Amino acid sequence: GQEVLAVADGSVVTAIDGVPDNEPGSMNSYVATGNLVIVKHADTLYSAYAHLQPGKLRVKEGAKVKRGQVLGLAGNSGNSSEPHLHFQLQDGPRFEKSWGVEAVFANVPVKRDGNTTTIAEYTFLKGDIVGAAR
Repeated sequence: GQEVLAVADGSVVTAIDGVPDNEPGSMNSYVATGNLVIVKHADTLYSAYAHLQPGKLRVKEGAKVKRGQVLGLAGNSGNSSEPHLHFQLQDGPRFEKSWGVEAVFANVPVKRDGNTTTIAEYTFLKGDIVGAAR
């Protein structure tokens, strides 16, 4: 039920709603993504937000969104055994036909090898302890 926020400005190209949440421990393999929002940020950069709660999407296809805007609520729809958000960046508008794009976060406090520093352009590294972006 936590709010799912847009990572950047863009346009909604996909908004799937109405897939029921699963009982914890069971999964729906027929609609793998469950309720889904895909936002276009650039010609080859899209963000996808899957497994959202049914009836809780706050956007429709064609909507313009701003960074930090609520898209929906995290849920347990689709091929999901427990409530969570599946988030990914991809190079195209179709979840099942796109390649992943590495996320780069701005101004992130990171603890690595016992030292904490803010990294201007951060990508995930195993073992890092990541704080909230500033």
